[in-house]
Amino acid sequence: MASHSKGTTRREISAQLSVEYFILDFYCPELKLAIEADGYTHESPEAKIRDRERQSILEATGIMFLRFTDEEILGNVDKVVERIRDEIGSLNLSHQAGRY
Repeated sequence: MASHSKGTTRREISAQLSVEYFILDFYCPELKLAIEADGYTHESPEAKIRDRERQSILEATGIMFLRFTDEEILGNVDKVVERIRDEIGSLNLSHQAGRY
């Protein structure tokens, strides 16, 4: 899957990619951006603790996260896509400016 928004460089985003022993829903290695779709299996207190621990471990390696609930995705996919594009655009600008 590739993402592209006006004025940004095209970036590859892989689905179900293994990073540091964890499976990410979507991941752009070049920008170190993880995109997670949190369904009902993420709602229990135990799952929320595991998600926070996993995210902290991966953030310590420089990976940034965008998380969306199933309700957000199904209720307003255009807004979710816009947020992803905005984040990719911001990361592209940081990358191009040498701050990445």
